[in-house]
Amino acid sequence: MKFLRLKRHRTRRDGIRSVLPVVVEKARKFGRTLREEKISVRRDVLITGAHHSGKTRWLARLHAEAPGVWRGREVILIRCVNPLAAWVDDPRVIAHGEKAYARSWTQLRAWERLDALVAWVSEVRAVVLFDDVQLLTGRKLDVALRLLAGARWVVVTASDEARLPVSFRLALQRRRPQRINLKSEAPYDATAFVVWLLSLAALGAGAWQLAAAIAGLNLLGRGRRAARQT
Repeated sequence: MKFLRLKRHRTRRDGIRSVLPVVVEKARKFGRTLREEKISVRRDVLITGAHHSGKTRWLARLHAEAPGVWRGREVILIRCVNPLAAWVDDPRVIAHGEKAYARSWTQLRAWERLDALVAWVSEVRAVVLFDDVQLLTGRKLDVALRLLAGARWVVVTASDEARLPVSFRLALQRRRPQRINLKSEAPYDATAFVVWLLSLAALGAGAWQLAAAIAGLNLLGRGRRAARQT
C-alpha cells in the first residue's frame, strides 16, 4: 500500500513552512515502512490508480499545502469532472480577465473567460493540478491541452495512463513526468472471467451448444450500451 506523507521542514523567511511530499510504501496500513520515494516538486507528476485508490485525496492534500510545496508559485486545481464554468471560478482568474478585457467578469463571454484562464496560467507559469484526466473530451480537452502547454509544472491523476486522451498523453510524455501507481482495495466485478471459464469448461466437456449459448449471452450483456465500471 502507498500513502502520501507531507514532511514539514523549517519555516522560511516568508513565514511559510517548507513541505516535502513523499510516497511511503507499506505492507499494510499501520505496518512498517518498506520504501520511501520523494515526489519531485521541480518536475511533472503522473499519478495513476483504479477507483478508490486515493488519487483525488492525494491531490486535495497537495493543493491544501501548495504554498509550502511549490514556493512562490501560483497553484490551481482543475477537476475534470466539473463543468468548464467551475474551472474559471477563481478570484485570480477573474481579476486577470477583467484587467485584460477592461470589462466586468459578468460581461465576458464564455470563451473569453476560458482564454483568461489560459492566459493567466501562461503568464504566471502556474502549477496546474489535473484530477481525473481520463474524463476529458471535446472542449474540455482543448482547454486542458492549452493549460498543459502554459503550465510550469503539472500533477495529473488518471485511472490508467493508457486511458488518457491520446493528444494529452503525448503532450505529457514529452515532459517526462515522474510516475506513481496506486493500488485500490475496492472490489471489482469478475463475472466475465467466470463466465468465460464456464464456457471453456462446457466446450471441453463436449457440450458446444451450451458453450456457444453462454458465450453469446455474455457478449450480448457487455455491448456498447452495457454498464461498465470506470
